[in-house]
This record gives sequence, structure tokens and C-alpha cells, in this order.
Amino acid sequence: MQDYIFTAIIIDDETDGRIVLDSSLRNYCPNVKVLCQCKSAEEGIEAINTLNPDIVFLDINMPKVDGFGMLDRIKNKEFHLVFVTAYSEYAIKAIKYAALDYLLKPIDPEELITTIKKCQSVVKNFNEMKINYFSKMIKKDDLQSIILPVKSEYVVIETNEIIRCEADGNYTKVFLMNNDCHLVSKTLKDFDIQLSDFNFFRIHKSHLINLKYVKKFSKNDGCSVTLVDNTELDVSRRNKDEFLRVLTT
Repeated sequence: MQDYIFTAIIIDDETDGRIVLDSSLRNYCPNVKVLCQCKSAEEGIEAINTLNPDIVFLDINMPKVDGFGMLDRIKNKEFHLVFVTAYSEYAIKAIKYAALDYLLKPIDPEELITTIKKCQSVVKNFNEMKINYFSKMIKKDDLQSIILPVKSEYVVIETNEIIRCEADGNYTKVFLMNNDCHLVSKTLKDFDIQLSDFNFFRIHKSHLINLKYVKKFSKNDGCSVTLVDNTELDVSRRNKDEFLRVLTT
């Protein structure tokens, strides 16, 4: 875990606040790479959607749209949230937003280090629980299967029956070879963790595909892939190089 590098963005309308936090991370948390600094909620939303950071350091008191309002606009919160504020009275409300931590300004370096250690602990637990994170992998006639919690029942699906998974807020649509589609009350990140060792690849923040069912791909005007069900999906710029490497090796 010591070598794990976290990506992060800082969202704070105060220039000094952004600079001080960025400097503190560089000095005390070398395993955190700050991707960008944002001075408003609008910039923060765009950065989250584009950069897909591991950690978001978010100020609460900002003009026009505050930190809580910004979070309400984000569907897929697949990042560790750390509130950074000069006001202690928001701590209870922060719990509602499943914040990893709550740091008061001026930031104490020891508290910042402790926050990053919490992130390390979460990642470690994810790795240790990877196989059984949300649905138990089972052996059935030597084929790997997963159990999907669908509404009030559980559906056993062989992994080679899954063509792709698509994010739908805090849910995921699972598309199968028989044209069925299951809406599962788990995030796409959960499926990515579960299926990454079974020939699946996350080509976009909203799409996870089974590489077995890639029909063709194009590198013109960005990168896109067509699956056997004729679904055409964009491959994000962030994942393009790794996707092409995996697909062609």
C-alpha cells in the first residue's frame, strides 16, 4: 500500500486555501498526486467527470453553489470525499454525504496524513474483499458465475454471458447475450472490482465491457468500440492507450 498513488483534485473558491492544501499534500503526502485545482462548483463537477480522481478535497462555503449543492449534482460519486472548511458546524451534515473525513482550516499536517491513511485502509480492504465484495463468485461446471441482487431476488449469471455493464446513477445495467438486461443496485465500480480478473475492461466511467465480445474498434476521431450486439461505445481518452494495449496483446 505504501506505493499506491492517489489522484486528487482540490475545490475551493479561496486561492490561498487551494495553494496551502496543495503544498501540504506535496510536503506531507507524497503518494497523493494533485491533478488540478478548481475555484468553483462548476469547475469541480467538470474536473470530476473528466479526471475521475480518487480523492476530492471539497470546500463547503463557496459562492453560487456550495459544496453540498455540488455533490447533489453528481450522480456517480466514485471517489473518496474529504470536506475542507473553516466551519465546524457542518460536520454532522457531512456524514449524510458519506465523507471519508472532515478537515478544519487551517489544516493540521498530522490530520491530513491521517486522512490519507484512511484512504489507504479503504483501498486495502477493497483488494482483500475483491472476490466477495458484493456478490460471491461461485464455481459451476468450471465456469465462473456471479450472484446479482435484482429487486427482491438473486440471479446467478455466468460471467461469459455478460456483454457489458453500464452505470445508471448508483445502479448498474447488466446486458446479457440472451438480450436480457438486469438493473442491479450496485455501482459500476463494484462490478469493475468484481470482474476485472475475468476479461472485463472499463473503457469509460460509465461503461465496463467483456473483451470477449468486442466486434471491432476504431481509432478515428478518438476511439470507439463495437460489441457483438452492435452497441457502439466511446473509449475515454484516459483509458484509450491501456485498452488498445490489452486488446492487441
